[in-house]
Amino acid sequence: MRTRQQQQEYIQFSTYRTDPELVTHHFLLWTRRNPNEFQELLINDTAALQASNFDRKNPTRIYAHGFTGNGQNHWSLRLRDRFLEKEDCNFINVDWRHLAAGPDYPRAVANVQLVGSLTGSFVKFLVLKGADLRRVHLIGFSLGAHVVGKAGQTMNGEIPRITGLDPAYPLFEEASADEVLDKTDAKFVDIIHTNAGKLEEGRKGFPFTLGHADFWPNGGSIQPVR
Repeated sequence: MRTRQQQQEYIQFSTYRTDPELVTHHFLLWTRRNPNEFQELLINDTAALQASNFDRKNPTRIYAHGFTGNGQNHWSLRLRDRFLEKEDCNFINVDWRHLAAGPDYPRAVANVQLVGSLTGSFVKFLVLKGADLRRVHLIGFSLGAHVVGKAGQTMNGEIPRITGLDPAYPLFEEASADEVLDKTDAKFVDIIHTNAGKLEEGRKGFPFTLGHADFWPNGGSIQPVR
């Protein structure tokens, strides 16, 4: 078990900071015109954006996965499918799989701030190119919740809505408000807690409120197995 001081050192990213020039991250776009095959978008790449099916008139939903995940795994694609069934939108996955890879969880934690800042820069680019900021919704799972929190902070809290799905708690116990998703990161932050508690209890999500509205299905810690 690490001491609080050791945990704080990890959160300050002094040991595992990633060189921005070596970052491997991708923004993968799906729309109803390309529901199965993604198109990759890049920060400040106007040509790629114009050549894609991105429709600035439609809502934009951006999802960031968690530790050991990726933008094309089962949960990422399931969320994509549900959104595209519900509405004609631009659905974008932040695929940061190489920076979130296991088994080195502290390193993945240390990469959250960088990926979040880059995601915020990506949103700024989309808005600059005509996307309606009022129709942008960021969603993040586990470590991805803190990624979109940082993105919102990069946007000075002007994102209309951020949804956190079980924001990761391990190594964030002593983190500052700038390092975790909270209600200052968007105009409306909603949190869904389904695995809240301490790691020694087999839980990985934040056990206390973070947003404007926090939901605790079945008490927020243990969910029925289907």
